[in-house]
Amino acid sequence: MPGDFNPKLRCAHAIDRDRFALVYGELEYDDTFSIMLFHDGAFETPWRRIDVAREINAVTSFGPAVAGARGEAYALLSNEGDVYFSDPGFPAEKIAGAGIQSPDASGRGALYALAAHGDTLFAAGTNGQVYRRGRDGVWIAWGDGQSGEEAIAQVALAAIQAFGPQVLMVVGGVLPEAQAYDVTEDPTFFDDMSIDDLAALFERQLALEASTLEASGKAFRMGDGGVLSLVPAPVPNLRALCVETADSIWIVGENGAILHGGLERPFEIVSSAADQQTLLSVTRFRGETIVASEDGLHRFDGHRLQPLQRRLGEVVDSGVPSPLKVQAVGDFLFYFDAKHGVRLWDGDSWEAVRVPPELLRREFRDPS
Repeated sequence: MPGDFNPKLRCAHAIDRDRFALVYGELEYDDTFSIMLFHDGAFETPWRRIDVAREINAVTSFGPAVAGARGEAYALLSNEGDVYFSDPGFPAEKIAGAGIQSPDASGRGALYALAAHGDTLFAAGTNGQVYRRGRDGVWIAWGDGQSGEEAIAQVALAAIQAFGPQVLMVVGGVLPEAQAYDVTEDPTFFDDMSIDDLAALFERQLALEASTLEASGKAFRMGDGGVLSLVPAPVPNLRALCVETADSIWIVGENGAILHGGLERPFEIVSSAADQQTLLSVTRFRGETIVASEDGLHRFDGHRLQPLQRRLGEVVDSGVPSPLKVQAVGDFLFYFDAKHGVRLWDGDSWEAVRVPPELLRREFRDPS
C-alpha cells in the first residue's frame, strides 16, 4: 500500500559538495520499487527524481567522455543487470545473462557493484560475474577467457574500482553454500519444512559459515596479465575499498579486517585482532583513514579503530545510526545513513542534508 511505503537509503555517490545521487528503496519480493534522486545545487530546483520497479544496488558517476553526456552523469545498476542513466539522453540498458529472475538470467546471480573509468563502465556481482561496457554501449562478460579466471568463479564481488579501460580491481568473498540461496527468491522455501528440517539446515549453515568465514576474502587485479590475486594470506570477507593512488589502496571487511597494499603489490593486514566489527566502507579524509562499521564511524590510527564521533546518535538526531557509506569529496566528508539520510562533516561540525519529504513518497506529486 502507498501509505505503508517506508524507503531506506540503499546506495549513494557524491561528485562534490553540491552534486550527489541517492537511491531509496523498500525491498518487497513482489513489489520492488526504487527512487533515484539527483541533487545539483547549481540549479534553483536542485532535486530530480526517477522511479524504477527494480532493486538498485549501486550508483557511480562518469565523465563527459561518454558520448553525448552533458558534464558529469550517473549510472545506476540493478540486481537484475539493468543499467539506468541520470542523463535522459541515455536509454536504459540490460546486461545479458545477469540477474536472478530476468528471462535471460544465466544462473550466476545478482549484480552489486559498479565502477567507471572515462567512457567505460564495469559491473560485477555473485559467482565472479564481471561485465564491461565499451564506447559502443555494448556490455560483454569481461572476466571470461582471462587467464586465472577460475580463481574468481565462486567469489561474490562486493566492490570494484577501475584503473583504466582495461584494468580493474575487485574485492569480495566466497559465500557459504547455504548463504548462496536467497530465500527471497522463493517465499515458500520453508513452508514444508519440519522443525527437525529447519534445525538441520541451521546447523549446516553454521558449520559452513564457521569453515569459510575466516579465510574467504578475495581481492584481484583483472586486465593485462589475466586475473591476479592480491591477497596471499587468509582474510575474512571483504566489503569495500578506497583508492588513494594505484600504490596505496585500502580494503575493509568482516571481523574488523583492514588491508593496505597496491595494484602491483600484495596486500597486508594492518588491523588489530581486537577489532571485530563488520566494516562497511572506507575513505581517506585529510590524511586520515575513515571507516564506517555497522554501528559507527571510526578513525584508523594505523593499529586500532578509534571513534570519529563519540555521539554519532546525536548526529542523526538522537536516532540509532545505521551506517551505509562514507565518502570524502574535497574538504567534506559525506556520511550516508540507511535510516537517517545524509550528513556532511567539515572536520569540525556536522550539517544535515534535507531531502524534501515529498520526494520520498511512493505516489510523488511535484509541489510546484
